[in-house]
Amino acid sequence: MTTVSADEAVLDNAVWESLIGPHAHLAQVHGLAARYPSEVAGFHALADSADPQAWRDLTELTGPDADVAVAGDVPAEHPGWEVVDRIPGCS
Repeated sequence: MTTVSADEAVLDNAVWESLIGPHAHLAQVHGLAARYPSEVAGFHALADSADPQAWRDLTELTGPDADVAVAGDVPAEHPGWEVVDRIPGCS
């Protein structure tokens, strides 16, 4: 059995953890969605990408037809959103 430390768990959703933690003073947050100001970084984050409410909150935060960069696991399809690119990372 593998044990995951609290520090490793933070990396499972690093952008969200940063925006609600050390970078909270920079964060623009609406419900379960957050982002950095565009002049700081282009990253957006969801508390839980499997939660439909998080995607609705992201729509409210960004406005309709926005292009966003969401790090982490993103469902292949989500109503109202289209995945236009994926960048593989390390796990």
